Amino acid sequence: ISRRLGLRPRIAVLAALIVGLALAAGAVLLVVVLRTRLDDAASTAADLRARDVAALASADALPTRLALPGEESAFVQVVDETGSVVASTENIEGEQAVSPRRPNADERLLLTETIGPLDNGRMRIAALNAKSDDGVLTIYAGESLSELAGTTSVLIGLLIFGVPALALLVGVVTWWAVGRTLRPVRTISRALTEITASDLHRRVPVPATDDEIGELAHALRDSAQALWARMDATERFAADVAHEIKNPLTPIRSAIETLRRIEDPEKQRRLL
Repeated sequence: ISRRLGLRPRIAVLAALIVGLALAAGAVLLVVVLRTRLDDAASTAADLRARDVAALASADALPTRLALPGEESAFVQVVDETGSVVASTENIEGEQAVSPRRPNADERLLLTETIGPLDNGRMRIAALNAKSDDGVLTIYAGESLSELAGTTSVLIGLLIFGVPALALLVGVVTWWAVGRTLRPVRTISRALTEITASDLHRRVPVPATDDEIGELAHALRDSAQALWARMDATERFAADVAHEIKNPLTPIRSAIETLRRIEDPEKQRRLL
């Protein structure tokens, strides 16, 4: 911050910058944490749904059409070893396999893809295998990530306007607080400019606060009082010296006047 600015604007700008940077860092952390939590929630929901359907497949109780609460933001599809769809939820019924990728053995595979028939944008898909009488079946369970995108977009929008607004508010409050704190300093400065060499008896006003500014005012008042005492002593000393000098100067002046009137060189030499 340029030193050409006064102390008050420098402190206000510095406070606003520090708070703004802290809020910005906190905002980034908040968005990252929120995205991570929502992403984990979508992955967990898809995984649990896939495991439930896998349990049905392993028990040979898998229906052709799967019922799924909230089909507007999720789906389930079961594919056999040949890639044919053997069961699905109604919202993707009659569609091809949602992904050519398959998990190995007992591993779980997490995918992020866009499902054409569903107008939900990107989806988190949990894929796992289940053994049944018809062979190994692959279950794909998807959960929409639109809530994640929508929530984070709203949050980012709020933070884009909120962080600068809060930083500005901090700057304004700091400006006011510093001005109120420095008000006694301005009063002291005006009093100092009004004190002259002939008016040293004036005193610096001392604020009724027990802080650093109060200490400064006391120090300035004591310094002015000491200076006034020193100047007063100097003036009294000069007056005393002037008075004392008058006694020897009077006969010297008379002798000089007499010397000027004497015409005899010998008498002038003796008198001199």
